[in-house]
Amino acid sequence: MNRYEVHCGVDDEIRNVLKGISTDKYIDYIAGKGEKITHDLEQDRYYINTFFPSFPGKHWDVYMAGLKKVGEGKRVPFQTDLVVTGRCHCDCWHCFRAKYSDSNELGIETIRQIIGDLEKLGNSVVGITGGEPMLRKDIVDIIKMIPDSMEGQIYTTGININDEFVEKIKGTSLRRCIISLDHYDEEVVCKTRNSKRAFSDVINAVAALKKGNIYVSLTICINKDIITLDDLFKYVEFAKELGVNEIRMVSTISQGKLEGKNFAKDHLYAMKIIREVKKKTSNDPSYPAIVNFGEIESARYLGCGAGVNYISVNADGSVTPCVSVPLSFGNVNEDTFENIYNDMGRFFPKASCSCVGMATDLIRKKMNIETENPPFDKETSIEIISKCLCSMRSSDFFEKACK
Repeated sequence: MNRYEVHCGVDDEIRNVLKGISTDKYIDYIAGKGEKITHDLEQDRYYINTFFPSFPGKHWDVYMAGLKKVGEGKRVPFQTDLVVTGRCHCDCWHCFRAKYSDSNELGIETIRQIIGDLEKLGNSVVGITGGEPMLRKDIVDIIKMIPDSMEGQIYTTGININDEFVEKIKGTSLRRCIISLDHYDEEVVCKTRNSKRAFSDVINAVAALKKGNIYVSLTICINKDIITLDDLFKYVEFAKELGVNEIRMVSTISQGKLEGKNFAKDHLYAMKIIREVKKKTSNDPSYPAIVNFGEIESARYLGCGAGVNYISVNADGSVTPCVSVPLSFGNVNEDTFENIYNDMGRFFPKASCSCVGMATDLIRKKMNIETENPPFDKETSIEIISKCLCSMRSSDFFEKACK
């Protein structure tokens, strides 16, 4: 029996399921985006993509309550990513966290306290990331801390994900796994990640996760020197054969190993070929859902929620507005996450239509501030964000789906 049924858009079945647990405005908005929706037949659970919680469930109810609060002008963290370790066994060509210390790890009790604060704040999704989170020996204990009011997802290279691990997390709130894979060719993958097992780790992880009925998304970072349009179509076919549920397609960013490089042309190239692939596969349920990261975080969709609806806690305890924005506004080893998040409202009152990371990076360059040991201290971060003129006009989603 096929465990999943894919709907190419919001049909009558999806609309009926959402009707009692969502607002009409939200349903109409998502219907207008034409996203594929995956129905887990075994658990009777639906996935739009990894930018939204699955439904139904307590975490979905929390998410809907959060949207209502946002419509009332309040700040709510929808998703918080915890960088549980700085360690990683790979040395990837595009790593945006390459300059962060690899010796830091969030303490287990600190993680417990953060999750407690997130519950109070109405956070509905928690991401476990790194470094490589699967290098932590207590990773299962961390996953088991996630309450049913939140949905967990883990970002990984696939290392150490096997049948035993999947069995241990059965019944927890971790239902989604996002695995990095930048090519369908094993030689290219291993070379660009500087790891002989990079490709096989992904293949083995996907097999174990599928067996355990965990929703699987692949992330591919597109660079015109590595991926052509033809390559991207081949990649999608490869992902289809693997049986993954989703592909998150992103373009390179000027952080970490790639800091200082101009990727404007690369970004336009990536957006062009992603749109072509998505258009060709959007009405075919046999293909994984295609998520265009750049489109999702544009003003025409969710916009940039950094510092407001999306928060990150670094491995050293520093609270940052995004995993790729090296500003910090407090440390959970010195203050509560709740206090730090609320205080950040001075600088992040509402979601932005433009990327906070790009805007703050331009300010940093003008101020001649180096990023050798990110994230910046609070004083420097406040100085940078105070000069930042991000658009505070609400994105399309918050204008149409929340009010």
